[in-house]
Amino acid sequence: MHRYRNNIFLKRILAFLCPVFMITTVFAGTPLWTFEPLTATTIAVPANGTAMVQYRVTNQSSRPHTLSMQPIGGITQMTTGLNVCGNPFVLRGKNSCTLSLQINGGQLNASITDGPVVCQQGNPNQCYRPGSANILRITQAPPITDAVITVTGSPLTLTVNGPTGQLTINNTST
Repeated sequence: MHRYRNNIFLKRILAFLCPVFMITTVFAGTPLWTFEPLTATTIAVPANGTAMVQYRVTNQSSRPHTLSMQPIGGITQMTTGLNVCGNPFVLRGKNSCTLSLQINGGQLNASITDGPVVCQQGNPNQCYRPGSANILRITQAPPITDAVITVTGSPLTLTVNGPTGQLTINNTST
C-alpha cells in the first residue's frame, strides 16, 4: 500500500512539473532582442575597400537592457549618427536602434559566416544573433585596381533646370 501511495505522489509531481517545463521552453525560444537587416548581409568586400551592413536591433521586452556587440575581426561597430547603437547601448523596452557595421576588406583574415552577436552587458550567457537567413556572410574580394572613365564631348556640360555650367572629372584611382 505504501508503494502505491508513492507512485501516485510521483505521478502528481510529474503531472505538475511537465507543464512548467513546457512553458519554460516556450519562453526560452523567444529572443529578448531581434535583428532586422536594413542592408544586404551577404557581400564580397574588396581587399582594399570597405562596406557597410546595418541591422535594426529591437528590444522585445518591456524592461530596458544594456547591450554590447561581441567583436568580429575586420568589422568595426560605428557608434555615431541618428539612432545608431552606441557601444555599449541601452535599449528601453520595445525600442530599437541601428547597429551599423563597417567591414574593412584589408582586415578580413577569413570569411565571416555568423553574427553579429549582441549580449546583455555583464551576462555573456544572454546573447542573441540574427536568424540564420540574416547572419553576416562576408567574403574578401580581389582588390580594386584601375577605374576606366570614358568621356565624350569636351568640355562636359551639365544642365539641370537652369543655366549650363562646366563639370570637371578627375580620375584619382591607381
